[in-house]
Amino acid sequence: MVKWRFYWAFYKSTLSTNLLPPFILAFTIPSVFWDAIPPDIKQDTTPSMLFWNLLSIGLMTFGPLISFTYKEWARSGEYYFYYNQGITKVKLILFGVIVNVLLGVLILIIKSYVYT
Repeated sequence: MVKWRFYWAFYKSTLSTNLLPPFILAFTIPSVFWDAIPPDIKQDTTPSMLFWNLLSIGLMTFGPLISFTYKEWARSGEYYFYYNQGITKVKLILFGVIVNVLLGVLILIIKSYVYT
């Protein structure tokens, strides 16, 4: 039997460190580096489109990397709780990555419908 509530509890425990870096990245890059973007790319995009693109890409890549690194470094003792439930560290990380990729793709799909 799959113990989804344990997977969800692990994901929720990584959520704050998972969402913060992509939001900082998505807020900082369009506002600071907007003048450095080449004009041919600027004419096809707006700062808000760039924000949503950076947020989704950061959520799929940068967020999980920071989140799981922090979890391994600061809270590595929590893995024993999940291991006692029959859930390995690899399964937990894989679940977190899959959820993040699905959220990132969902943001990209919603953005494509809003901005067309």
